[in-house]
Amino acid sequence: MNLKKLTIGLIVISLAIILISYFYTTTILTEPLSVHITNADKISHKVNLKVYFKDRCIFNESLIVKPKSHVTIRNIANKEGKYLIVITVDGKRTLKFSTKVAFGYAGVSVFIWNSTNIDIRQMVY
Repeated sequence: MNLKKLTIGLIVISLAIILISYFYTTTILTEPLSVHITNADKISHKVNLKVYFKDRCIFNESLIVKPKSHVTIRNIANKEGKYLIVITVDGKRTLKFSTKVAFGYAGVSVFIWNSTNIDIRQMVY
């Protein structure tokens, strides 16, 4: 009888630890989606940033990024899942990048060399 109670107690404690760990890593440690835009060019660039979640545009902003500077747009979304980032620079070049909000994945880095040479990368925390 005591062995049975001990086994049940260990199972309950193990399940509680698993649930607490899951909650901690999926909610507390999940960073909101952010986009970091760096302009390495010698001229300013107009950047349009759109973010889609489940085929719906949830963020749309246009901004001017000055030469040799960077802009960070924080807290775009915090719901765990896959997102599509669409960046248009100077109305000429449009790039699409798929990312996700999950434990360790929440940032996207955009590096503008000039109006046609642009790099997009996932930032991993």
